Amino acid sequence: MKYSRDRLIQKALREWLDISYWKAPCSLTLTMKQYRREWSGSRPVTIFLSTSIASQNLRHFLNLLNRRLMTRSEFRKGRRLFVFPTLEGGDRKRLHYHLTIDRPPNVTLGEFSDEIEREWSKTHWGDRRIELKTADNGWVNYMTKLADKPVFSDSFDWDNANLPDPIR
Repeated sequence: MKYSRDRLIQKALREWLDISYWKAPCSLTLTMKQYRREWSGSRPVTIFLSTSIASQNLRHFLNLLNRRLMTRSEFRKGRRLFVFPTLEGGDRKRLHYHLTIDRPPNVTLGEFSDEIEREWSKTHWGDRRIELKTADNGWVNYMTKLADKPVFSDSFDWDNANLPDPIR
């Protein structure tokens, strides 16, 4: 029963999330540190990555990236990069993000990659491994796969999603 419900959600998402009208869609995989050590008073404390911490870390990263790539005027008007994030992992697999992100047309893929690496390294949980490529609907199919998602419907980070209005 659960599996067939997940299949229906997957099919609807794949039809709805059409990136063919995005300007320059890219696939982005961001890896995260799974724990951090901090000092609490005079004692070290280990903090483990959770889905809520991961989402908060992604929000911080996207804010940094938007500030770097948007003009002040665009940023003040609330314009942001289009992004659709999926959190995968858990159940013995490292938490990581797959995103579809729309590269600004005036920024080359190489420049975009450099900016992503620079801003991701500024976050508390950002790890070194980052993959950025141009994307198509095959990437959307990969992001919406059923594997590596303990609860399929909960793996989409809607709080950090920013999607264009589909004008067709």
